[in-house]
Amino acid sequence: MIKIAKRRCSRPNVDFLVASAYAIPLRSNSVDLSLSCTCIQHIVDKDKQQQSLHEITRVTRNRILLLELMSKSSLTRLTHYPTLVIPRVHYMSTLKTLDIKSIADVGVDFLPLVTLMENLRNSLFKKLGIKATSYGGSLEQQALRNFYQIISVFALLFSLPFNKMVSNPSSDLTRHVLLVVRKRTEQITHVDPSSVSLQKTGNR
Repeated sequence: MIKIAKRRCSRPNVDFLVASAYAIPLRSNSVDLSLSCTCIQHIVDKDKQQQSLHEITRVTRNRILLLELMSKSSLTRLTHYPTLVIPRVHYMSTLKTLDIKSIADVGVDFLPLVTLMENLRNSLFKKLGIKATSYGGSLEQQALRNFYQIISVFALLFSLPFNKMVSNPSSDLTRHVLLVVRKRTEQITHVDPSSVSLQKTGNR
């Protein structure tokens, strides 16, 4: 992915870095904006998840956007797809112990049939001891995965009307939650236009 990114963006002022989220090799408060999009959920160790939140907060000096799978109350560890889904309150409580000024949570997707299917799948896999890997595996595992993916497409299609009905769902009704975190209070300084002098230059 980094090779593709470098090929698509060859600007001299853009750098790409590969590192662990729980050990970011950057100075504290050296980043203006941090975005984690369905990344932390795939760190299946709970302590390392919390350490990742600490690291992201440490290196960021202003705003953090966290878009992750979050549950309402239960902690769920998926085996067929390396994922640790922790309750939203755990994210909130961890962040509040850090140098945070405000946290806003926004529900992203209200897809009830998809959520119902995923809960049923996770329960069955756990009770039956099924380990269907995300990629590869035996023919039986591949067939099971393909069958589930076909059903999930229909579940998604039939869930979309519900998503349109609830334009701004609460975080309790969605699978993914966006946390908008601010480390400092943004101050907007009023500038008097009459006090600003413009100089004509050759640069445009």
